Amino acid sequence: MDDRLSRASWCSLPPEQPGSNASNGATSSARILIVDDDFDMCHAMVDYLAAQGLRAVAVHDRQEAMRQFAIGEPCLVVLDLCLGKDDGLDLLRHIRSRSDVPVIITTGYRRDEPDVVLGLELGADDYIAKPFGLRELVAHSGSAAAPGHQIT
Repeated sequence: MDDRLSRASWCSLPPEQPGSNASNGATSSARILIVDDDFDMCHAMVDYLAAQGLRAVAVHDRQEAMRQFAIGEPCLVVLDLCLGKDDGLDLLRHIRSRSDVPVIITTGYRRDEPDVVLGLELGADDYIAKPFGLRELVAHSGSAAAPGHQIT
């Protein structure tokens, strides 16, 4: 595993249970929630995180994200600002009204400074502009995750 991952302040991720499928949200123990309407990007992120020994679930809209929160709060959310019919900033407001889970906002379309600043003011912990490298995502994730927790 990448040495930066082992030093990252992420919440503990339980071992994967036999028969679970973290990439489609079929398990309640998936701990990194990716919310993005780009199916290819989601697939790439979930696969890369899995290769790093991390578990993630990808969803594509606000309703699916809220279902994942109902199952159990993730230790990190990677949230795209443009979610098709949903607005990522509205979802961020909703998340912040109920949780202090670390959130990294991403966007390829809403790169204007006001949107980024508003996202950070609403409580996002970090921001990454698309396109980004998957190693960059892991580095940002380690910085954004809640202190005092380690990957196991």
